[in-house]
Amino acid sequence: MAEIVSWALRTLLIFLGAHVTHQSLFQRTIVFIRVNTNIGETVFMRGGRGNCSADACHIPIKHRIVPKRADAGADYSWSLGDRYLDWNGFETGQHSFHGHKPQGTPMIWTTNKHVQGGPSVDNDGFGYTSTNKLGSNFWMVDIDIDCSQTYNGWFEFKTYIVAGDRGSWEPDVDQTEVCGGDVNGRRPYRSINHIALCGKMNIFYFMNYGCTITNINDRPQSVNTDTCGHRPRSRRIVGGHAADLGTWPWMAEVMYQGNHGCGAVLISPTWAVTAGHCVRTAKTSGPWATVVRVGETNRHKISGKEKDYFVKHIIKHPLFDQTKPNHDIALLELLTPVYAEHDDVTAACLPAGYLLDGFVNKECWAIGWGSTNGVGDRMRLQEVRVNVATNSACHGYYGNNVTTRDLCAGLGANSACGGDSGSPLSCQVKGRWVVAGIVSWGDDGCQGRPTVFTRISAYLHWVKSVTGIDISQNTIIG
Repeated sequence: MAEIVSWALRTLLIFLGAHVTHQSLFQRTIVFIRVNTNIGETVFMRGGRGNCSADACHIPIKHRIVPKRADAGADYSWSLGDRYLDWNGFETGQHSFHGHKPQGTPMIWTTNKHVQGGPSVDNDGFGYTSTNKLGSNFWMVDIDIDCSQTYNGWFEFKTYIVAGDRGSWEPDVDQTEVCGGDVNGRRPYRSINHIALCGKMNIFYFMNYGCTITNINDRPQSVNTDTCGHRPRSRRIVGGHAADLGTWPWMAEVMYQGNHGCGAVLISPTWAVTAGHCVRTAKTSGPWATVVRVGETNRHKISGKEKDYFVKHIIKHPLFDQTKPNHDIALLELLTPVYAEHDDVTAACLPAGYLLDGFVNKECWAIGWGSTNGVGDRMRLQEVRVNVATNSACHGYYGNNVTTRDLCAGLGANSACGGDSGSPLSCQVKGRWVVAGIVSWGDDGCQGRPTVFTRISAYLHWVKSVTGIDISQNTIIG
């Protein structure tokens, strides 16, 4: 399968061959991939070591799933005699099921929902498993892999979907450089395949560039909402300039196929807030599945602090009206908790008890990757100090288009602009930072009138009811 092996690796074959890590041999490795399949379709995984010629990529494996029922079905039968992760289909000695030969290493359809009397991986070879904490439609392999036969612990794979006698490869992907999760999941090279890490739990979506890598059975360290709104005191910020790494550790980015979509703000380990109009047509599965990136400040280069997280649920406010917009706010539930490394990622505090003009004369900053009107580099996170206007002054600019659920800040060059949608307005209160609003709309061309933010304090009850976040633990009372 020469077309499957990364073109970049072919050119570096000799060099890479000298950099294979010889670790302890077989290690438990889990791969989840979310695939929406039709009835009768089966998913197989094909892959192997990256630094190899087409006929020498295979990696020794041992299947761990041994269902208690003898008639556990195809997935179990196809696991018997499957000794290698390779790019081929049927392996000599591999068992068939009712005359059907396997087309690679079989993946198991799983769900995290336990139904009394329903199928389970332990009993039936598919269905519920406690290993799946992600949701339904996640196909899984749970195997021991000879990590000494990988490239520094990394291996490549694609899915192969079979319906009847016909099969098809997963199209090429360009995996993100740094995966989310509590493992240092920075890919070692660029490839047209998914790249997973031996000895870890690897989470992917079909045809999607994103990835999450976590330790198996370990509880990941995540954002501590008890310390929301803190950032390193040594950071120095200057209005209208690019922000340093860690200056705004709650800033997040909504991504589609690896491209910037909108800003967002992290409010807990598993929840972010963005504008409703940012996710009008957003999806939670497939190639266009929404990904939230944290730790990003400079899109020109990879610092290694960036982490990408899949979105499990997208919840727009039930009264959101994209034609005005009104109630322009949405919540994003992340598939796995955000892992916090030092002070580079943390949650912003939520505001409670603030009067309508409670942030007037407070120190507030607008941040984002939006248009700079030629005075800044929009590939770098921009920050600017802004003045918050009274609600009556904002009403004077925009009339009845502004409600008491809105907040206005910034004028002219010192304001948010196109592309900043969903990004937070951060205000310092009592030594900590709260998210006062998120960018909703504003003046065409960003000239002369302030930016309109969705006022977060107007939606605290809704946020609490949807997320279950203990508001008393991560709010700053005005």
